[in-house]
Amino acid sequence: MFAFALWDGRERLVLLARDPFGIKPLYYAADQGQFRFASQVKALLSGGVDGQISPAGVVSFLTCGYVTEPHTWYRSIKAVPAGSTVVLHADG
Repeated sequence: MFAFALWDGRERLVLLARDPFGIKPLYYAADQGQFRFASQVKALLSGGVDGQISPAGVVSFLTCGYVTEPHTWYRSIKAVPAGSTVVLHADG
């Protein structure tokens, strides 16, 4: 089980990865020209990420009984789905 982030200084990119079973959580937010990531949603919210409720997250919860990935309760915050990677280049 794992969730991690790697910065490649030569290529100027960050790689986020999550284990195939989704045991360890990993969330990210890209807003106001900044990219942030954390293992808990509350860390992103306390770091200034917009806390507006996500309509997709609410619909997901009401239809499935839980919020399906990559959605979260918050519009600006996404979950890295189990067994997935996210790559972001420094130039956007």
